[in-house]
Amino acid sequence: MLTLYITVEIFTARFGTLVAAMHTVVLGILATCAIQGLIVVRRKKIIRFTITSILLLALTVGSIHFIYTYFFPSNYTKNQILSNLELLRVRNPQPAKVSKTPPIIENSAAQKTSESRYEQIKSNNLLRACYLKDDYPFSYFNSQGDLVGLDVEMAHILARELGLKLEFIPLEEGVHERAEIAAYLNGNYCDILIPALALTPQATEVVKFTHSFSNRTLAFVVKDYQKDQFSNWQELQKKPNLRLEIPGNVPYYIAKLKGLLPNAEVVVTKRNIRDLLVANSHEFDAIVLPAENAAAWTILYPSNAVAVPQPIVSIPVGYMLPKNANSLADIIDVWLDLKQEDGTITSLYDYWVQGNIESVKEPRWSIIRNVLGWVK
Repeated sequence: MLTLYITVEIFTARFGTLVAAMHTVVLGILATCAIQGLIVVRRKKIIRFTITSILLLALTVGSIHFIYTYFFPSNYTKNQILSNLELLRVRNPQPAKVSKTPPIIENSAAQKTSESRYEQIKSNNLLRACYLKDDYPFSYFNSQGDLVGLDVEMAHILARELGLKLEFIPLEEGVHERAEIAAYLNGNYCDILIPALALTPQATEVVKFTHSFSNRTLAFVVKDYQKDQFSNWQELQKKPNLRLEIPGNVPYYIAKLKGLLPNAEVVVTKRNIRDLLVANSHEFDAIVLPAENAAAWTILYPSNAVAVPQPIVSIPVGYMLPKNANSLADIIDVWLDLKQEDGTITSLYDYWVQGNIESVKEPRWSIIRNVLGWVK
């Protein structure tokens, strides 16, 4: 979704350059005329020109507003692009059950069994994937009510290539702590967590991670008019009374953020991102999110913008697995290597995160292609 704003930003940047060049030329001409004594102030003409300019500007703006309001009405539809996306590579997925009610976690202690987790998966012929609701663009429900997203599609591909059925199990809303998530995995409620989360030393004490196969970019969700204020880490360090809200307690990266912004106040919240954006609170200056998530949320709530301070701070991510699922981790690590090698991860990232959907649209029906099969 990051590319949806690139065209507009390029246009405004070029227009700004044009205006700056015009300003420089006009200033040079005026300075030359002033030195030569050619400038004569005629107040009546200046007043007449000012009034005429204001009237013409008002007429132009009013005409444009009238034309586009009554002749070319246009509603905001970019959010529909995100809501209407379907799985890219999984046209004939393995049978999948999607639960919408989280299980009741009775005991956070790991369940003891003589079988390894992968042996259980093979015996049951079922891979259970825990997912986060409304985690755009990695796991969410589209307008058709289907569970979609980059990591949802990865789970489909994994299950299909392992010859397993697939079940999606939701995490309870508000579950952000690594220990809480570990209860789902180690308690044998699910076998893998999607989406991929940040690798941290503390988390590996309670769960096992696959190796990192992608990165997230540290960013902020801010009001559109504040975007330029968050473009550089050094400038942010000078900003007084900076208050940041971060959904989820990840001590390693909170410490990293405080290292980058030592004077900022970082507040951990359990409220979901949608509530934070709907609340439109001025209590905090920004919401801390990966840019990949933030770009999708700003499409849904366009009064906000994504700010990625320079230099870019990357966060490696991987899939969470049960603590002692060593054989399962080995298998998924090899599978991830294969998916990186064959371009699957790149194509899914381009589709779900970058928003490159034009290249995957099916061509319109034709006799030559669909009947005679002369072309692909």
